[in-house]
Parts: sequence; structure tokens; C-alpha cells
Amino acid sequence: WTHEVFRVFGDRLVDQEDRQWLLSTMRECTFKTFGVKFDELMKHLDTNKDGKVNTLDEFRGLFFSDMLSSPGAPKRPYQECD
Repeated sequence: WTHEVFRVFGDRLVDQEDRQWLLSTMRECTFKTFGVKFDELMKHLDTNKDGKVNTLDEFRGLFFSDMLSSPGAPKRPYQECD
């Protein structure tokens, strides 16, 4: 759901400060809703190895698609692309 929030809502934000606010809000909501730390869930995106995914450049590494599946496959899985 974080991927969708950033693609549907976050991509419409024009100010860097607002985008950073959205990332901070997502971090808080992830813990409040799921009881899991955002950084733990997204640790594979931590490109600067500081133990946090707290920059937009890091988060933009999250990419989901169904393009890796055969076009004719039924119920093509929407999965994270490495």
C-alpha cells in the first residue's frame, strides 16, 4: 500500500517538503497500523546503510509490476521488482 500511496498521491506533490512529510507520515502510519517499523519492512531499500529508509531517493527504489509475468497468464501477480 505504501507503493500505491506514493504513486497515486505522492507523485502529485510538487514541493520537496510535502514529499518528505508524506514519507514521515507513512513511517508513522506503518507502525501505528501494523505494529511493525517501516525501516524493518523496507530495509532492502536502505541504500546508504544507515539503518533507515528516510529519503525519497531510497523509497523510490520500491517498484511493483506485473510485467515480469507472461502476458497471457491468468491472475498475473503484482509483485516487487528487484
